[in-house]
Amino acid sequence: MPRIEITLIQAYNRQDTISEEHKKEGKTFKRRVRPRPDQKKPSLYKSRTAATKKERPPLTPREAVVETYSRWIDNHFRIDLSAQKTIERWDWETRDRAFFLEMIYGIVRQHKRIEWLIRRLGGQKDVPHAKAYACAASGIYQMLFLDRVPDFAIVDSAVLIARRAHGPAVAGWVNAILRRLGRERDQWVNASPGSQDKSFELSIKYSYPAWMLERWLRQMQNKELENFLTWNNRRPRINLRVNQQKTSVAELKDVLSENGIRADISEIDPNFLVIQQTRNPDTLKSVKDGIATVQDHAQGLVARLVQPTKGEKILDLCAAPGGKAGYIAEICPECSIIATDKDPLRLQSVENLIRRVGYSNITTLPYDEILSNRNTYDAIVIDAPCTGTGVLARRPDLRWRRDPSDVKRMASVQEQILRYAANRVGAGGRLIYSTCSVEPEENIELIEKFMEDHPTFRIVSVKDPVLEKLTDDRGVLSKIGSDIKSDGVFAVRLERSK
Repeated sequence: MPRIEITLIQAYNRQDTISEEHKKEGKTFKRRVRPRPDQKKPSLYKSRTAATKKERPPLTPREAVVETYSRWIDNHFRIDLSAQKTIERWDWETRDRAFFLEMIYGIVRQHKRIEWLIRRLGGQKDVPHAKAYACAASGIYQMLFLDRVPDFAIVDSAVLIARRAHGPAVAGWVNAILRRLGRERDQWVNASPGSQDKSFELSIKYSYPAWMLERWLRQMQNKELENFLTWNNRRPRINLRVNQQKTSVAELKDVLSENGIRADISEIDPNFLVIQQTRNPDTLKSVKDGIATVQDHAQGLVARLVQPTKGEKILDLCAAPGGKAGYIAEICPECSIIATDKDPLRLQSVENLIRRVGYSNITTLPYDEILSNRNTYDAIVIDAPCTGTGVLARRPDLRWRRDPSDVKRMASVQEQILRYAANRVGAGGRLIYSTCSVEPEENIELIEKFMEDHPTFRIVSVKDPVLEKLTDDRGVLSKIGSDIKSDGVFAVRLERSK
């Protein structure tokens, strides 16, 4: 596996040193002075309580990586939400935030490969503790996948954290693994089990669950599959959809360039820019001012399938976080869009988007209210909940949070949503169904079954210069991320006969 230079942390060159404040943590006084009964206690005693209650010093980014990953190993919680909370808690500089995010996302992404390496490098010995495992894992990831910090600094930092957490014996275990890796790097960088079981071999090489590989080996040719696996192990690109009601793509591109941010027009949708930067894109002035919205251009393709016209009433049934509804609103300001989502907290993100951009043609309604009324719509957009196997680059933890039963379970949920929506589309109306999954049971197989049960619906293609290059002869949009350098997407437009 090649070493990769990560531009996200170009500025990071701190050598992972521990601050003097951390080294002094837990200091004690050399001598206690017992005052005579007629004396006041010296100031030493007054400060003792304050010293005892001293606020915990900030974690270094590496310490935070170890802390987060050691908890994640047993629980596999959503790493994006946890990472965001960690960043909000500690007041790090920009380069330190970037380093933390690169490390925690990268280690989770390479979880299975790192686990295999630890067992080989550690001589098949049992891992002494989750935090010790996390120390070793962070060192392995940085040594094999990044190249900004020399090996000796990586080893010293990992060993120091392990020693402070569990003592010299555990620190010795971490030290032995990382120093062996440093000596034998060429042997391990592209090492694999050499198994005849191809799903197991690929699962270690690319770090995916074996059950996913078993499915994908049946669906894709070898070259296509390896391109797909490699793509999903990259950092996802950041795309901005430009609000054409407020500016042009060229104008925003120039503004970003003047502020030192490289932006290229998307090769998929010319209304999008692909940006190269290390900061959180939500902090960009253009995003805060509603001139642009952070959205993958694959999701923009779904909005294009709607082709809204003046006076139409459109329901976005699974709207959060609101990107597709926003794009539809920009394409046709004269249509009316109702956005809802089953999760009230996620629906709030749509409301925040409406306020930020200033959309006047999007209204939000509670999910239960939508289900209880009998209104019909000209179009209903269903970005259905799914297994998310097409967005594993953006959500690396999903590969470990899913199991084989989820495919069937999600297909059942999707079928129920489609059946509901079919009864809310008027004659001549349309359903736009999409997922970010690559599983046939959630995509084309589900749609074909739906059309068998609802013969008044059929797949239709649309005349759109962007979509015409990407859909098949039937009008089906089905692309994995490596095909279009974005998230994976499946989408169809189903029209009801008049």
